Amino acid sequence: NGHLNAHFAYLEQPLGYILSELIKNAMRATLENHVNENHVPDIAFTIANNANNFIIRISDRGGGISHELEDKVFEYHFTTADITVQTT
Repeated sequence: NGHLNAHFAYLEQPLGYILSELIKNAMRATLENHVNENHVPDIAFTIANNANNFIIRISDRGGGISHELEDKVFEYHFTTADITVQTT
């Protein structure tokens, strides 16, 4: 929702990668946070722009990140995902 006809200059590869990772994170967190419910909340995408700014907001109901982990979110391999490693 928002300014759906907005235009801005961008590099497709890095922006596409970043957005796909953010969307995957939002989807995973929302599903994990609502696993025992009959309804999974929507994930909302909002675009806003003016003469100086272009903003993309992704809003989910995934529960957020605990304050104890905030300093780690920019570490390259950091994840809050519960990863189960299977060995053969």
